[in-house]
Amino acid sequence: MRGGRGAEGWPAWVTGRAFVVSVLLGGAGLGLLAGARPVVSASPGTAVFSAAARVSLSGSALVPVSTALLLAVAAGAVALTVAGRRVRVALGVGCVAAGVMAEIYWRLALSDPSAAFGQAMIPRGAPVTGVEVDPVAWLIDVSWGVIIIAGVAVVRCGGRWAPSGRRYERRDSVHLAGAVGRADTAAISGSEESDWDVLTRGDDPTVRPPRNDR
Repeated sequence: MRGGRGAEGWPAWVTGRAFVVSVLLGGAGLGLLAGARPVVSASPGTAVFSAAARVSLSGSALVPVSTALLLAVAAGAVALTVAGRRVRVALGVGCVAAGVMAEIYWRLALSDPSAAFGQAMIPRGAPVTGVEVDPVAWLIDVSWGVIIIAGVAVVRCGGRWAPSGRRYERRDSVHLAGAVGRADTAAISGSEESDWDVLTRGDDPTVRPPRNDR
């Protein structure tokens, strides 16, 4: 029920599988989009380049491992739709661990992006000056924060989610039981009617000629 209460007093839909999986996918998508944009820029501190030149690095170039972690989170979110209880909890722990690790790498990279610029410069290791951080970098922080919160929700609430397909399995079992019951009833009814007919003729219902099913 949408208006009910779930774990920790939150509305049931907030702690439900569909919402949490959507949040994880949204956080991963936001991180991938923001990571593809330039997040830091600097001026080369060498005479090879013009003093007015600016070099930019995207989020994925600044922290290469972040793209792999975001893709892993997205894959884990998809797996949550079919995973069992223990696997769901393990995936939630994995999402939290990925979010914390990526955020640490991200903060360290932003605190001193000169090293990443040095690897991207030609010649390698050339100095840079005037490093600036684009506001889009905060979107990556937001994406990892969302992933961490959603991962905690999976750990706390994922164990109480109903297994996928339970409704359909239960519905199929009810239909099967009903069909078997109707078949048994029809067979019994047919047998009783046949016995009655035999008794009406004055014959013994326990002694019958073999059936010809052709």
